[in-house]
Amino acid sequence: MGILLMRVETQGLLRFEYTPNLIIMQVETITTALPSGTKREILDLLIREELSAQELADRLGVSPAAVRQHLAILQSGGLVVRGKGDPQPGRPAYVYALSSLARSAYPKRYDVLASGLFEVLQDRHGEAEALELVATAARRVARRARDGMAMDDAERRWDLLLGWLEETFSLEAEWEPLDQGRRRIVVHHCPFQDIAADRPRVCGTFLTTLIGELLGTDRVSHVPLEDRLRCCAIDIEEIGLPPVRA
Repeated sequence: MGILLMRVETQGLLRFEYTPNLIIMQVETITTALPSGTKREILDLLIREELSAQELADRLGVSPAAVRQHLAILQSGGLVVRGKGDPQPGRPAYVYALSSLARSAYPKRYDVLASGLFEVLQDRHGEAEALELVATAARRVARRARDGMAMDDAERRWDLLLGWLEETFSLEAEWEPLDQGRRRIVVHHCPFQDIAADRPRVCGTFLTTLIGELLGTDRVSHVPLEDRLRCCAIDIEEIGLPPVRA
């Protein structure tokens, strides 16, 4: 990744400055999808404190056996870790805690930080270079995700793409056909809402580069939508898309 903070000394004063690699790291962040239902309730309890299976069962109003089944699944998914409990008599032998992977999956307002970082980069390097860094981050994210998306069917790839976008960025989206061999992805919940409000080109650059890289095309455009239900749309020309991978 390279140096994120640069040590600068001027007239005897020491300061640290952000380097361009920091915006790449920020926008590259991918989250892990959290489960729903009782498993999510368990995670929500464990984010605050370590608890035994019995304590979780008491909090949730379910049987300890049911809790242990959920914990086994969460452990196998790397979201929960088990540790030794209090050795005192009458205390549970084992307690459960949230893993670092699970903690990183909880929603965070990265858009606020990204907005500040982009402002610094734009002031110091100009808008064009700052946007190119955003595009570089999008390409890296796409390359890491592309191999895991088995787009073996021309229609199924759109559902796979939407599912990945929703799971990765906690957004809500849908696709709809347009005229002249085009297709539109409509975003209802923008993961970069703070930065997109003042700098739509940042959001547009990231999403168009990301989706274009995943689909293998540069015929992608960003369309801001000014209403309460839809944040923006991504238009893709289907003509000329590379064939699906078998």
